[in-house]
Amino acid sequence: MDSSTRILVGIVAAVIVLVVLAIALPRLIQEEEADYPPNTPEGTVQRYIRAMIDKDVDTALALMTQENAAACVEDEIRNRLRYSSYDDNRVRLGDVEEMGSDTVIITVGVTHRREPGLFQLPEESNTTEYAFDLRRSADGFWLISDSKWPIALGYIREDFCEREPPPTPSVSSS
Repeated sequence: MDSSTRILVGIVAAVIVLVVLAIALPRLIQEEEADYPPNTPEGTVQRYIRAMIDKDVDTALALMTQENAAACVEDEIRNRLRYSSYDDNRVRLGDVEEMGSDTVIITVGVTHRREPGLFQLPEESNTTEYAFDLRRSADGFWLISDSKWPIALGYIREDFCEREPPPTPSVSSS
């Protein structure tokens, strides 16, 4: 084998190694998802988010306080979840702020990625912060007492979980 053939074989081998590394390296260094204990504020938020991603409304509502769950329109949540996708999102646990022995606020950052399509701008991503208020129940479980979570693009919890009933229209008698 002459020297030019060896150089060519060396270059081809180097390119193959680089391609294999380019494919394998991101998978090797990908962060493992933390698994928080279920009866902690972090674990409760994690299970709630997993339930929403899995479109498991019953579990999501079970992780809320009775007042918070009662304020939600269950059918509206199911409707919105039916058409939502979290495939291009990354969720990160942020600050955990203790407001007392029975109240915690957890901030969650959600990075939304948008892949470019035909005639669209290059890939974009932005991160939005969401706060979860949690209270410890009388039996010691942490429950979400207030949250704003992106159910579907452009919608957050206020659209289907009302804190106060809407005003009833007055009927005038003539």
